[in-house]
Amino acid sequence: MDKHGKRQGDVAVMQEWLLGTMNLAAIEEHLAFTIAKTKKPAYDSFLIAIRKLRSKHLGKIVSNTEGENWCVAKHLLLASKHFEETAVKLAEKPAQKKQALELWRDSHELLEAFWVLQEMSKKERKKKTKKVK
Repeated sequence: MDKHGKRQGDVAVMQEWLLGTMNLAAIEEHLAFTIAKTKKPAYDSFLIAIRKLRSKHLGKIVSNTEGENWCVAKHLLLASKHFEETAVKLAEKPAQKKQALELWRDSHELLEAFWVLQEMSKKERKKKTKKVK
């Protein structure tokens, strides 16, 4: 068990689910760019289908939807994914390995920020439940 009382297997499953959802958001972005570059509306339905799938899975992972936190969560994940992809490209160049490591750390910090944001809503719910009792 980890410090949050979850079994390690549960954490691994959630992490994979989160990474899959991050990739759906990245696909969504790439499809939007493809539509803009090709000016082909045929990609619209594909984009909409990916967006629905991403929203479905993000909705199962994001617990803090207070205010703008749904969008904050999505953008934390996207920023993390972009930093990770950039780090991989930089790591191939010996002169930029240090910058790649920094981006990997920043990517990880953004994922941690995502989880902190989700925990904030759990703490608020616990406070409200205690007040009601």
